[in-house]
Amino acid sequence: MEDRNDRSILQWAFAQSTDGMLVTDIHGKIITVNDAFCRMFGYSREEILGERTTFLKSSYSTPVFYREMWESLSTTDKWKGEIVNRKKNGEETTCFLTITPIIDDRGDKLGYLGVEIDLTERKTLESRIMHGEKLSEIGEAVASLAHEIRNPLNGISMNLYLLERARNNGEAWTENDDESLTLVRKEATRLKDMVDRVLSFARTTQMRYDRLLVDDLLRETVALVSAEAMDRSVEIELVNADKGITVRCDPSLIKQVLLNIIQNSIDAAAQSLLRKVRIDVSHGLQHPDDAVSASGMAVIFDIYDSGAGISPDHQKSIFKPFFTTKAKGLGLGLATCAKIIREHHGSIKVISPLPKDADPFNTQFSIALPA
Repeated sequence: MEDRNDRSILQWAFAQSTDGMLVTDIHGKIITVNDAFCRMFGYSREEILGERTTFLKSSYSTPVFYREMWESLSTTDKWKGEIVNRKKNGEETTCFLTITPIIDDRGDKLGYLGVEIDLTERKTLESRIMHGEKLSEIGEAVASLAHEIRNPLNGISMNLYLLERARNNGEAWTENDDESLTLVRKEATRLKDMVDRVLSFARTTQMRYDRLLVDDLLRETVALVSAEAMDRSVEIELVNADKGITVRCDPSLIKQVLLNIIQNSIDAAAQSLLRKVRIDVSHGLQHPDDAVSASGMAVIFDIYDSGAGISPDHQKSIFKPFFTTKAKGLGLGLATCAKIIREHHGSIKVISPLPKDADPFNTQFSIALPA
């Protein structure tokens, strides 16, 4: 009698849940779904029963993604994470999916229970928060730009004044006038470059997600800087880059981030005696303070260099627009990196100096992306 009551309660909970729930056999063929699942994706129960779950496949659900999901189920008997599914009307929606096995009294696996939580509202809220943060960043960028353009504008104004005075006095054109005109052109070009970079920084990024092997991504990126590293006698070491770790990201944007940080690390390492850069990749539980995904799992890129390190004061501003410690440069490189990582719902941070046991490395840039 008690078992029957327990079953009735479970059946009631399954039917009344506001989250989408489905039961499949061990091959992924759907046996039953609740009403919330039907409402979530716009299908009738008759259209769903007997289908494999791949009928929900979206443009983001690559063969690699499904293969990793089933490998996890076959080895750990469970899977959880964010997934983008396609509704009947073609609309794509992000869900948090948890898959657990259904085991009978003898310990035999009968199938799987899937619970889908619609993250649309959460994603909308995140988008609004990011939009607010972006407006704040743009405000900082504009304020910094106003400060940065003062010097070139002063130079342009002064040299135009000298040229105008010479013309009004009827003076012949001299070599000094040529130099003044060259400086005006140079400073005008610098101003245009500043404005273009700020506009690029402020522009909304159109993400083009794909799931790819981290090994391929890193080796392609390192190949772009290998000649520079060799010329500067800097050794680049890849650690754990060949373990089949994959990440869902915009490949070109994440490559831009890695390229920027690796180049900075090469610059720093080139000033040291040992001249070393190490890139370490890991896949596992994220630190609670750096949470980037609902599943609690992340792909983490740690980039170390043997340079002199970064002072605490500089660390506070290192990801802000127009902050730079270099003689040349606009100071938008790391600010753009941080913006791209946030748009991927990831995190980026710098640690310097490192503990003595990290010798010879002094600085670590750590990037976490949702697994």
